[in-house]
Amino acid sequence: MITSENPPPQNPPPPIVTDLGILQKTLFDDFMQSVLANGEMVMPCIPALTEYYIWRIGALFQAIDSRFSQEQLQQVGQMIAKNIVEGFRISPHSKLRLKYEPSQPTNEGYKFKTSILAASIVEQLRLFLVKMCDVLCSGGLLLFAIFLCQDDYEPDPLTRHIYQLQLTSFFTPQDLASAMK
Repeated sequence: MITSENPPPQNPPPPIVTDLGILQKTLFDDFMQSVLANGEMVMPCIPALTEYYIWRIGALFQAIDSRFSQEQLQQVGQMIAKNIVEGFRISPHSKLRLKYEPSQPTNEGYKFKTSILAASIVEQLRLFLVKMCDVLCSGGLLLFAIFLCQDDYEPDPLTRHIYQLQLTSFFTPQDLASAMK
């Protein structure tokens, strides 16, 4: 066996902590490492609510004591925004699902994934027809109506998205003129 003539310096032993506040905080911090959360959040794909959804997701992760950095929140926001726009493009009735679970194997932080839940056009049409069958008598006629905005009213994107989600459409006079061409 070969040994050096100068042994490595010995680190002093860690100080003994007797402050009850520090001991309790350390104990609590260690305990909180064992508290884990997992779940999902489902939101309608309404592009005008993207900023609100990002705030809600940030609040959810803050509530489970897992905060995002500004850079991470920006990345999450971009991903959420892209999925919401895509979901709304597929159907105004689409929903965005965010699933989250502790990162493995350390359980430090969370990983999550998003998916779009969308009914097909055929399913939407069937749903509409079922609803209409409930209110129509045999041999009855279905009359469609539109909501026509006043000349000086221009609906914002949030209003348009919410109306589409509720199976209601409204038109500005310009929309109507364009549709009649």
